[in-house]
Amino acid sequence: MPSARTRCPECHGARVVALNAILFAPNAECFRCEECGYLWHVQKGQDEPASRSLLGTGGIDPYATVPVAKSSRSR
Repeated sequence: MPSARTRCPECHGARVVALNAILFAPNAECFRCEECGYLWHVQKGQDEPASRSLLGTGGIDPYATVPVAKSSRSR
């Protein structure tokens, strides 16, 4: 079984991006699929199960776009 860190639990795509640099959760690591846009997390130090519990249930769109932080350095 592939890890939830390397495969999207929704579409099973392999283009998974770790979001730890822009999203902080003290006991979880967050991920986003570049293929379908799905968001999920796993507990720190674990490979499974994928969960969406940190995102809540109040109208959160699992395919919402996550803004990417721009560098403060411009050239």
